Order: sequence, then C-alpha cells, then structure tokens
Amino acid sequence: MKNIIILFPLLFILFCSGCKKENSPTQTTINSIELEGTWVGIESGGVSWTFEFFNKSLSWSNSQSNEWYYGTYTINITQNPKQIDIMIRQSSVSQNDGKVLYGIFKMESGVLTIILNEPGDVARPSGFSGTAGRMFIFNRAAPIVRSPSNKAISQSTSASMLWWPSSGAVTYRLQVATDSLFHQVIYDDSTITGSSKQVNGLANATVYYWRVKSKNSLCTSLFSPVQSFTTIKMISVTGGTFQMGDNFNEGYSETPLHSVTVNSYYVSEMLVTQGQWTAIMDTNPSHFTNLGDNAPVDCVNWFDCIKFCNKLSIKEGKLPCYNLNGNTSPSDWTSGIVSCNFTANGYRLPTEAEWEYAARGRGNVIRYAGTSKLDSLCYFAWYADNSSQSLHLVGTKLPNSLGLYDMNGNVWEWCWDWYGLYKTDSLINPTGPGTGWNRVLRGGSWNDFDGSCRNSCRKQFEPSYGYRFGLRIVTHG
Repeated sequence: MKNIIILFPLLFILFCSGCKKENSPTQTTINSIELEGTWVGIESGGVSWTFEFFNKSLSWSNSQSNEWYYGTYTINITQNPKQIDIMIRQSSVSQNDGKVLYGIFKMESGVLTIILNEPGDVARPSGFSGTAGRMFIFNRAAPIVRSPSNKAISQSTSASMLWWPSSGAVTYRLQVATDSLFHQVIYDDSTITGSSKQVNGLANATVYYWRVKSKNSLCTSLFSPVQSFTTIKMISVTGGTFQMGDNFNEGYSETPLHSVTVNSYYVSEMLVTQGQWTAIMDTNPSHFTNLGDNAPVDCVNWFDCIKFCNKLSIKEGKLPCYNLNGNTSPSDWTSGIVSCNFTANGYRLPTEAEWEYAARGRGNVIRYAGTSKLDSLCYFAWYADNSSQSLHLVGTKLPNSLGLYDMNGNVWEWCWDWYGLYKTDSLINPTGPGTGWNRVLRGGSWNDFDGSCRNSCRKQFEPSYGYRFGLRIVTHG
C-alpha cells in the first residue's frame, strides 16, 4: 500500500506531461499598438523618461485555440529584437487585465514583445522563438521651435513658422490660435512634411499663440511649449516735400507754414497695442486693461516709449536708435542725455514732421486724417463725440489714404521732438530743437474734441507724464 501511494504522484506527473503539446511555445499576435501614452518626467543629464501605456494601448491574441494555453502573458520592452537589455517587463498579465506598463528607460526606439507563459508557470515566458514583436519609436519629445521666437514681433500679416526636425518624424501638426488655451484656433494643419510652414492672412496688431508636434509611423509626440508672437504691419511712406503747419488758420502754435522735406520711411499701420507692449516690456501700464490685447497701450510716458523701441530693436536683431550716454541697452539706463541715431535701422518714435506728413497722406492739405469734413470725422476717429468716454480697439475706424488707422483720436501719440515754435525756414528731415522742457504729442484722444484731432494740432507735455498717451513706431528698414 505504501508503494502504491509513492507511485501515484509519479504516474500523475507522467500523465500530465503526455497531455502537453510538443510545438509550444505558440505564436502571439499583436493586434494593435496605440502609443498615445504620457511622458512623465525627465532625468537631468540624459533622455530618461517614464512612459505610461493606458488601458486602451495594447491588445493581442494567440494562435493556440486549446484553452490549456489560454493562460497569462509576459510583456517585454527591449532595445533590440534579440530580447536582451530588457528595459520593462510585466509578467502574469491576463488578456483581460489592464495593460499598463511603467518604467524608466534611456532609448529612442524599442521592441515590444508579448509572450504566452507556459501553463502553470507565471515567472518564465515560454521561450523567445515563435513570439511576435513590433518595432516602434519611443521618442515623444516635442519638437524644438526656432522662429518666431517667444514674444517676437512680426512686421507683416504673414509668419514663417520654423522648428527643428524630429528624429523619425513623418508629419508635423501646426496650430496657431488667438488664445493661449487654443480655444480659438485659426490655423491647424496636421499634414506638414517639412520643418517649416508659411502662415498667411494673419490680422495686424494681434497676439498669436502657436505650437507644433510630430508624428512617426506609430506614435505622436507631445506639443511643443506654447510660443506667442504679435504682428506689427509697417506701411511704406515715400518721402517728399510739403507745407507743414495749419493750412486752415485754426491753431495758435501751428504757424507759420514752412516747407519741410522728409526722406522715405516705414510707419506702423496701427498704434502699438497692449499685447505688443506687454510682449516686449513684460508689463502693461494701461488704464483700459479690460479691453484686451488689441486695445492701444495707454498711460505710457516718453521715456517708456524709447525703451520699448530699443528693446524691440534688440529683440529683432536691429541696430537700436536710442542711446543714453552712449549705451543702447535700456536695462542699463539710469539717468543722462538721450540721443537718437536716425541712420540706425531699428525702431523709433516718428519726428513731428514725419507724423504730420503721414497723417496727411504724404503731405496733402487735409484737416483730419482721412477727411476735411467735421461731420465725417466720426468714421475715422474715436474722440469725445463718439467714444463714450473710453478707449477703443485699434483699427475699428477707417484708415487714411496711406492705410494708417487711428491717426486721429484714441490716444495721443508721442513724437521724438522737443516742443518749439515754428519758423519760416525750409527744413530737411527736421528733428526739433536740441533741448527743451516738453516733448511733442500728436493726434488727439478719445477724451478730446475735434479741434485736437486736426492733423496740424500740437500738444506738449513733460516726457515723464503718460495719461491718455500712446505711440506709433517708425523705421528705415
């Protein structure tokens, strides 16, 4: 009896061994891979990521219909098809379990292999022959953007978007929006095959946000960090000679008429907006901040304006026009004498002569910017009679004959010149007196009546004062 008891386990083992098929391991077929997981963290000094596959990411089937083999699986992620250098292993996975993998690895590509375990063996896979794997790219790092740089200024209503090519990328998706959360997307192209795209039809004086991501044959990268840029369209003004001053005998400091010649230049189509100012200065001093990025910046003094011009010039790689004691970097300015290099290709305030020449459509004899009729001024300007005592968004009235908006009304515009009395002398590219107490402003504001909106009207104020004051910029190239 004792011998029978001893033999029985042996017979049972032999019987079970005989039931087992000789051609295992079986083929495991990966049906789908959706590598839309999430990268979590970066290890400094290297490309080290934690990657999560969500429940929907993996599915598979196996070629053995015998339910004896319908057991558990082992999932391996390795750096090569020979199943060495295993980076991630998850054993005892049921086909009905959540297929979630966690791991930290340093590689850009790998092989995913799903292996059927031997019956009753949850620790060891059934061998590597006969398993099915699929190569895929792990690199989900976002593309690195090149241009426009963050908070850049575009001189036109089209922008060339550039980014560095991503390894293994097949296509790129570019999105441009008017809000940082991309609720208002105005451009979305997921079929781009190169690393650049020209985006046309942008609005002037507008802040835009953009991002890009890449896609290879099996996965999509994260979006790049959101970048912003603003548009400032510059209008070409051909130089010429005109009679500067009051042609209608309506002013007291606007005579005598005198001949002035100005060279050609470019002037911004619209007033500098709060969005553009904030992008360069990282602050918004405006009173009417509730109107948003496309309202004119207001409450800026003359010193702030020349700092803005130099900072914008430096950001765009242009030679700054202004210097304080020979220093062109506003970050280093404290006190001293400001001078202007009018031959530099950077941005600056217009001279008083340049402003009036542009407002009058290259020096035409016209009372307001766009009309000589008082009853038509409301179509061209926001002023006391129609503003409801408030600032208004730029470009919401008609432009003058050169296509310049808000030359009258909305905000007074700072000019370079010290205030001084006119003389009868003919002048070429005048820049005003060499010294003075007050700087010149032009154009009128939302709070002024029609007399202040006349093209020849002059206002003077201390350069440190800023209420209802804004700016428009010019450049020579």
